[in-house]
Amino acid sequence: MNKTEETALEYYDCIMTCEIAVKMAQLYGEYPNRALRQCCKALCKRIKDDRVRRIIKHVGKQNYPLGALAKIRREFDSVCC
Repeated sequence: MNKTEETALEYYDCIMTCEIAVKMAQLYGEYPNRALRQCCKALCKRIKDDRVRRIIKHVGKQNYPLGALAKIRREFDSVCC
């Protein structure tokens, strides 16, 4: 697997992890934006690629992180699918 594939898979993994965190927060009656911010913070500790880390960090710092997550998901889907 080359570096580009690894980066793409790491990016996809981060998007999916964030979406799972949001869904779990909704299921348990917690605030999805808060859960997403916490998830982004935790993800930044394990992300290897600097570009992916900057994107996820940016999502966590938004006023409405759910909107930012939806945007990067749409962008990823339009490129990959």
